[in-house]
Amino acid sequence: GAKTIGLFGSVCLVINNCTGPAMVTLGTSFAQAGWFPATLLLVLVGVLSFLSAGFLCEAIFLMRRKDRVEICDAVKVVILERVAFLTFFWSFVALFLTLNVASIIESAQTTDQLLVFYAGKSCGMELFPDFGKLFCVHDLGNFDSPFGSGVWVISLGFLLTLSVVLPLSFLNLDENIIVQKISTIGLLTVITAWVIQFLFITKTNLSVPPAFGPSQKQLFGNVLFNFSFALTLPSWLNEK
Repeated sequence: GAKTIGLFGSVCLVINNCTGPAMVTLGTSFAQAGWFPATLLLVLVGVLSFLSAGFLCEAIFLMRRKDRVEICDAVKVVILERVAFLTFFWSFVALFLTLNVASIIESAQTTDQLLVFYAGKSCGMELFPDFGKLFCVHDLGNFDSPFGSGVWVISLGFLLTLSVVLPLSFLNLDENIIVQKISTIGLLTVITAWVIQFLFITKTNLSVPPAFGPSQKQLFGNVLFNFSFALTLPSWLNEK
């Protein structure tokens, strides 16, 4: 890499990786699980994630190699070579791909909602249960996707998301760090707008949820998805 990622770019990268698709479900997690277990798990996973990230950076640094070093390379040196495959499968296939798939799906659903809200409709081709059916929706509905629940579609929002994501996938991290910076600025702008909207315009009810809620079954997954930034650390170190 060109070694052009500075402090601001590094901070933006960590922020973006800590505010993934699970961010929008944190409010529901607090309401369902209660503020005490949700806060406790956030702090615990956060501390463990930052400690793991520090150990990973130190292990890669101690290898003192001039070429690119990834997680599997560090595992081969520090532990056992045969464990490297399991590390690759778990960290990249199981975690990295699931995180990316969840992010792409949520981005596509949000784009479809924007199309319905501003353009009046979004269209798509159904994959399941009625394969090949072309149809449009004109209402946001009560689900995450305006196409409803239990329907698999290739939507216009998905194609628009793909047109943005696919070109970026061919770039190195240092080449698309400008996108990370723009995303962080956009995120902070949206959060500021939310705070103003909730506190001063709509007068949202700010009552505290109970300490212990009725269900904690989705809490761990939602919290864990917000601390997956360690997967991108080797690439960041190679370009830093």
